[in-house]
Amino acid sequence: MTLQNVSYSTFVMVSTAIYALASRRPPPPKGSRAPVDLVMSNIIVGTVVSCGPFLALAPALGIAVLALSYPDLPPVQLCPHPENLNPTLLTFNPVSIVVLICTFSGGLLRYLAMAQLGSSFTWELAKPPGGLKRDGLFRHIQHPSYTGTFLATIAFLPFFWRFDGPLGCWVPPMVAHSRLMNSAHVLLIVYGMFWSLSKRIPNEEAMLKKEFGKEWEEYHRTTKRFLPGII
Repeated sequence: MTLQNVSYSTFVMVSTAIYALASRRPPPPKGSRAPVDLVMSNIIVGTVVSCGPFLALAPALGIAVLALSYPDLPPVQLCPHPENLNPTLLTFNPVSIVVLICTFSGGLLRYLAMAQLGSSFTWELAKPPGGLKRDGLFRHIQHPSYTGTFLATIAFLPFFWRFDGPLGCWVPPMVAHSRLMNSAHVLLIVYGMFWSLSKRIPNEEAMLKKEFGKEWEEYHRTTKRFLPGII
C-alpha cells in the first residue's frame, strides 16, 4: 500500500460521498400532488434518487478497497477473478481524474443548490415559500441542481457501474469485458433520467411562471437554464 493508493481511494470515496449526499430525496410539501404527465417521470427519477446513495457508495467502496493494494492482486477470497479488473478504475490516470473531478464538482453544485433553496427545494412541484430564488447560484443559472446532476451522473455511471470493476471479481470474463454489458444498462438509466427531466423542467418552469408572472419572465429572459451565457 502506497501513498498514491491511499490518496486515490480517499478521492474516490470523498467524490462519491458528495454525489450520494446530493442524491438524497427531499420530503414533499404537504398536500402537494404531481401533474398527471409527471407521475411516471416522478416514479422513474424518484426510484433512482431514493436508491442513489446506495447505488453510488457500493461500487465506489469496492473500487476504493481494490485500489488500496493495486497493482498487487487482491486475495482470491475477495476477488476470485482478478484478471477481469480494469486498471483504469484503480489508479490515477487522465480518465479517472476527469471522472472524479466531474463527480465531485457536479455533486457539490447540486448540494449547494439544495442548501441555498432550503425549504423551497421540494420533490413535488409547489410554489417556493421563500419566493423566486435569484441570488447565489441562481443569479447565474436557473437550474443549478440539474446541471450538477447531469455533470455528476454522466461522469459517474459509465466509470463506476461497470462489470470490469468490483463486479468483475465474480462474473465470467465474457461478461466483464463485454462492451454491450458495460454500456447498455448505463445508457438505459441515463435515457430514463433525461426523459424524466425533460418532462419535469417544462412543468416546473410553467409553475414558476404561473406563480411569479412577470418576475419569472424577466428572470427567465436574462439568465440561462444550465450554463451561464451558453444554454
